[in-house]
Amino acid sequence: MASIMRTCTPVKITRLLSTADRRACVLRFNSSSASAGSGLYASKRPNSAEARLTESLVFETKRYEERHEEVVRNRATPEALLNATLLEEELRAEMAAALGRMDTRLRERMRVMDEASSKVHQVLARPTRDVGALLEAVQDFNKAQEAAYDARLDLIVQRQSAGFWLDNHALIMKRYPIPPKKKVRM
Repeated sequence: MASIMRTCTPVKITRLLSTADRRACVLRFNSSSASAGSGLYASKRPNSAEARLTESLVFETKRYEERHEEVVRNRATPEALLNATLLEEELRAEMAAALGRMDTRLRERMRVMDEASSKVHQVLARPTRDVGALLEAVQDFNKAQEAAYDARLDLIVQRQSAGFWLDNHALIMKRYPIPPKKKVRM
């Protein structure tokens, strides 16, 4: 703690120390500014920068403690607990709805991609191959593949933002495989 006090300003110290350490630090700063030449931020002039920093530290500590007490007081009320619970339920419902929408969108894009793939196979199965129709079918498939890939990536990101981190990529890629783009060789 002594090394922290030597290297930090009082404002930085408040962010690094616990509440009990802050109180001890404030007492030390108050006693150092009261005595003429001792302490961590001892000031010889009452209006020095160290004295102003000490005052700001005391103010920040008191404000932090008041805010902490207010939060603890408000947490204990049944209305605050009920409101927090309702808000959490609403957030969970919205996350679930968003995941459902992303999943539905991905399934629709996969269906369009499968239709485009079957169109490519139908063009290839014809006895006389029409190069223009084949190029158009392959372009349609590649556009649908890109859209499905983007929708799958959106679902992965949405799942991660909802808290599904464990094997998220592997699970989604296994459940929704997307074939590579098709190329026309002549």
